[in-house]
Order: sequence, then C-alpha cells, then structure tokens
Amino acid sequence: MEHSIHIFLHLVLFGIWIGSSLALLSLLIRLYRSPLQETPEPTQIQTLSYLQRIPKTTLILMLPMGLQLTSNLGFFTLDGVSMTGIWIFAIFWLAIDWLAAPSRASDTSKAIRMLEFVLQGTFIALLAGTGVLSLLSGTPLAAGWLAAKMIIFALTLVIMTSVDIVLMPLYQHTDSRPEYKKQSLFHAAVLIFVLTLLILMAAWLGFSNYRI
Repeated sequence: MEHSIHIFLHLVLFGIWIGSSLALLSLLIRLYRSPLQETPEPTQIQTLSYLQRIPKTTLILMLPMGLQLTSNLGFFTLDGVSMTGIWIFAIFWLAIDWLAAPSRASDTSKAIRMLEFVLQGTFIALLAGTGVLSLLSGTPLAAGWLAAKMIIFALTLVIMTSVDIVLMPLYQHTDSRPEYKKQSLFHAAVLIFVLTLLILMAAWLGFSNYRI
C-alpha cells in the first residue's frame, strides 16, 4: 500500500477519533443536564454504550497505522511480517474491547474485562516508557515530537479506560441514586474533555512536524 494512502487513512481515523469524542462529550453533557429518572431510558443507555466504544476503537486502529507511517518515514524499520502481526494483535484487542464493554454484565464479559485491563496496563506502560525513555536518551525514537505523541497516546488510553470504569455503575445499575448517576456522567464528561484536548495536541504535533 502506498505511503499516501497510509496518510489518508491515518487522517480519516484521526477525524473519526476526535469527532466521536466530541459527540460523546455532547451526549454526556445532555444526559447530565436532563432530569434523571430512577432508571434511565434504555435507548439513551444503548446510544451511550455504542458511542463510548468508537473513540477507543479508533485509537486501537490508529496504533498500527501510526507504526506503519513511522516505519515509512524511516524512524524505525518494520518488515511486512512484523506489521501483519501488529495488525492481528490490534484486531484481537478490538474484539476483546467490544466483548468487554461496560454495558455487558455476563460473567464471560467480566472475565474478558479483567483480561483487557491487564492488556491495557501493559500497553500503557510500553507506550509511556518508550516515550519517556526516548525523550531522555533519544532512543529508540530520536524525534522528540514522536516520543511526545507516544506519551499522549498512553494518556488517552488511561483516560478511555477510566471512562469505562466511571460509567460502569450507570450500565450495571449498582447504585440507583440520581445524584450518583449525575456524578458519574460529570466525571466522564470531564475525562472526555481532557481526551479531546490531548487529541488536538497530538494532531498539532503531527501537523507541525510531519513531512510527507
């Protein structure tokens, strides 16, 4: 696949990422401002559950695409076998993320959710560690802006994991108090707002330093 096509797909994913994050933020604010009943409308909860998955789905797909672009630009080298393995891992992670959605309450989903927490924790440590090490020593990534983007991606993953945790009581009905639901929605909205700022920061770093 040509480098220009990789760039196009990367930009499309970035647009979906920030667009879905803004849509999620808008829905969270709307639900927070509206009077909450003891049991929220099923359609609202279902819409929230689906919309909540899109930003994380986009991030998971952006990671292998970003690695492909950095390889194309010569920051490090990845052969075809390595990229195939990375894409297979991303698709596996994507399947786990949807099966472990907070809106799912089965025992199987809970077990998969624990697996995903471990997977995400490992990946967050890998991204953040690589970024910090590169900023301090110039290796494995010599470009400081690229190392900074690694740290930003780690932070976005932390935030999206936190949103899943914050909104879980809303889906599982572990606390039916309206004020508790409002609190969960408020915290999630703040996290998504910060996520949006981080996405814009990552976009600025890429735009100001990227060379086609």
